[in-house]
Amino acid sequence: MDPGNISIGAHSHDEQEPYRLLNLTFTLTGKNNTDPDRLAGVIEEVLAEYFDSLIKKKI
Repeated sequence: MDPGNISIGAHSHDEQEPYRLLNLTFTLTGKNNTDPDRLAGVIEEVLAEYFDSLIKKKI
């Protein structure tokens, strides 16, 4: 993570407990001409690998 060039914001869409953390939106913003889509792509790859490993463990 490069806080000088990328900022991440988290936004909750449900204020009632215990659901507050279940409905989040994240915003990636690039600074200094940094492309936030590149970081988003890496995050997507990591999540896909993580969920694939969970599925394989259940088999």
